[in-house]
Amino acid sequence: MKKVNSGYKMSAFPEMKFRDKLAELRQSQQSVQTLSLWVIHHRKNDREIARLWLETVLKERRPEKLLSLFYLVNDVVQNSRQDLKRLAHILDIWQERNVYQLDVIQSWRGGLSAPREDALAASVPKISEGGEPLTPLMSPQPLSTHFDEKTVSNCNQFANDDRNDETRLHVIALVTDVIDFLSKLKNSPSSDAFTRQSIAALPADLCNLQKIRSITDSQELDKHLTIAEQAQHMVNEYVKRLSEEMEMRSKMMNTLETLTEILRKRADEGAEKYARLMNLAVEIDSKCNALQQHYQSLPVISTENIVLEERQMPTVNDLIEK
Repeated sequence: MKKVNSGYKMSAFPEMKFRDKLAELRQSQQSVQTLSLWVIHHRKNDREIARLWLETVLKERRPEKLLSLFYLVNDVVQNSRQDLKRLAHILDIWQERNVYQLDVIQSWRGGLSAPREDALAASVPKISEGGEPLTPLMSPQPLSTHFDEKTVSNCNQFANDDRNDETRLHVIALVTDVIDFLSKLKNSPSSDAFTRQSIAALPADLCNLQKIRSITDSQELDKHLTIAEQAQHMVNEYVKRLSEEMEMRSKMMNTLETLTEILRKRADEGAEKYARLMNLAVEIDSKCNALQQHYQSLPVISTENIVLEERQMPTVNDLIEK
């Protein structure tokens, strides 16, 4: 299998394909979500997508079809706003650590969602201008078995690894294209038995020059010419359909190669991540055992056997004599 680029390159936005998808859109959840993911994948052409969607809405007169189009917009908007939670979390951290002024952060937050400002103002305490906490915090001395920065960084990487979002959308788009190809191949020209039988049933001497030259009757010659023209049109049309099928199969082959390359790469990354995660688990288990041993080695403090000797306070005379 030849090496292909795993990127999903597109020279121009497939306008006709998007129009067909809008025409085939139904109110089912699968139909709406599939087209929604396709739109998000082609979000670089957002203006063209919005223009074509609006044209379709303005031309549509069927209420159920209009409802499907607005279902599509709703799903696209909701999926696109999922990343806002991560942005809001970053703003929370900046506000808690006094990285930027409060009014600047609130202005940024206003672009995300207005209701979140009120909730945050009620839940997050204000920070002094100097950035110091209102009450001092006691920091215990760390043990020798503390986790180093590398271990913490690895844990954060496993907890916050969202790099596969783009790959997931890419794979969904490729799988959708493969499904479209397969659905079109159900009635492919190569499986058109009727056309093949019609071509096979043509007269054997249709292209026999010796037979044609022997025809002297003009009516028979016209009849032969009509049959030849019809046969030529049928054969040319069938050859054209076969060429389109071959081109479509070639595109599907490239898509499958790209999809295979992406899945193989993701599988390798998953195996590497699994190995690193196992090493991290062994390291954490080792440090937990060391911490347990340290805890068990601590002395037990008890006041049961401690006897306090009662002494009287010295008098003034005792102090003067001393």
